[in-house]
Amino acid sequence: MNVRDTTNKTNDGLKRAQDLLAKAKKANSDFVQKTDILIKNINQGINQANQELGKNQKEFKNFEKDSTNKMDKAVLEFLSEE
Repeated sequence: MNVRDTTNKTNDGLKRAQDLLAKAKKANSDFVQKTDILIKNINQGINQANQELGKNQKEFKNFEKDSTNKMDKAVLEFLSEE
């Protein structure tokens, strides 16, 4: 094997290493971009769920208060009739 063959093989190896590095960087960049989008969508879903939960809790408290008031009124009316 002569110097030219060794140089060509070294250059080929370096070229392949550079190509692999470029592909790895691209794959990493794509992964980060896609996971950022997924995380953003998940966070939006969590925020919407929390808003709905807060609204449902408020509606339940109002329902509970109204129900208690109606039951108290019915009991008082029943007792006043006796």
